[in-house]
Amino acid sequence: GGTALVKNSSKKDINALAPTARTASSVIVTGHSGNMAGESSNLVVLSQKRANAVRALLRGRGVNQTIAIWSFGATNPVTNSKSNTKQDLNRRAEIYLIP
Repeated sequence: GGTALVKNSSKKDINALAPTARTASSVIVTGHSGNMAGESSNLVVLSQKRANAVRALLRGRGVNQTIAIWSFGATNPVTNSKSNTKQDLNRRAEIYLIP
């Protein structure tokens, strides 16, 4: 929590996704944060950093088309559980490919 570091397992997923992403007309990356402390402007900034980190990884793998960034902060949680394990589900970036 509190960082925009990309896990090694996520890097493997991005590597696998990159060939398909290179053929997409555009890509959307959404950034999200945990919601244990509620919503605040710093969570939107953190979610933007997460999305930007994923965009940089995609760029490094040859994805040159438009990659839009949407930052949601804590507004779209996967879970409302307060456990750190469950909050890790909220601390994420999602990649959407537009054919």
